Amino acid sequence: MKKLFFGGILIILFSWTGFLFSQEYEECCDELETEEQHSKFFKDLKDAREKKKALEIEIKNLTLEINNLESEAADKDKMLTELKEEYDNLVKSLNLSDYDYKFSETENVINNRIGTPVKARENYFDEISLSKAKCLPLYQQRYENMYAKLIKWEEDVTKIVVKEEKFNQYTVVKGDCLWKIAEKKEIYGNAMFWSKIWEANKSGVISAPKGTPTKIVKPDLIYPGQVLRIPELTEIEKKIISDKKQIKRKERKPKISPKKKDKK
Repeated sequence: MKKLFFGGILIILFSWTGFLFSQEYEECCDELETEEQHSKFFKDLKDAREKKKALEIEIKNLTLEINNLESEAADKDKMLTELKEEYDNLVKSLNLSDYDYKFSETENVINNRIGTPVKARENYFDEISLSKAKCLPLYQQRYENMYAKLIKWEEDVTKIVVKEEKFNQYTVVKGDCLWKIAEKKEIYGNAMFWSKIWEANKSGVISAPKGTPTKIVKPDLIYPGQVLRIPELTEIEKKIISDKKQIKRKERKPKISPKKKDKK
C-alpha cells in the first residue's frame, strides 16, 4: 500500500515536472518567433523606406524633365507661330501666278528634254532657282525632282559627247592648273584651250584617289591624282594653233638694217 502511495506521488511529480518543462519550452519558442518577426519587420521597413526614397528622387527627376519639356514645347510653339507669320508674309510678297507659270514651263522643258540642258538652265531653271518660292510646300518636292532630272540630263549628254570624242589621259600633279596643263607641249601647246579640258571633266573625271573629288565643279579646283580626259583638238582648233605659231615666227624673224643691205 505504501508502495502504491509513493508510486502515485512520483507519477504526479513527473507529470508536473513535464508540464512545467513543456511550458518553459513553449515560452522560449514563442520568444524566438517574436524576435525573428521583429527582425523581419524592421528589415522590411528599412527596404520600404529605401524604395520610397528612390521613388521620391525619380519623381523629382521626372518632374524636372517634364518642366524642361514643357518649356521646350513652349519655345517651339513660339517658333512655329513666327515661322507661320513669316510664311504668310512671304506668300503675300511673291507673285505666285507668274512664278507658277514659269515653274510649270520649266518642268515641261526638263521632263521632256526639250532643247539642250545648257539652254534649259540658262532660260528656265536658273530663273526659278533665284526665287524663295521654290521653298514653299507647293513647289519644294517638285523643284528637287526637277533638279535631279536636270543633273541626269546633263550627265547623259556629257557621256554621249565623251563617247563620240577621242581623248587622251593626263594625271594631275601638285602645282597643276588647267591653264598649265593645256599649255604643255604634249597636251595642246596652248593655254587658251584649258576650257576644253574642263568641259570634258566637269561632270566626272576618269578616276581619282580615295577621298578626292571625282568632278571638277570649278575650273580652278583640281587635285593631284585625278586622271583627266584630254580631248583631241578639232581640225579647226589645230589650224588656229598652227596659224598662231606662224604669226609668232614672223614676229621673231630678225629685221635687216639698211646699213647691212648697203654692204651687200
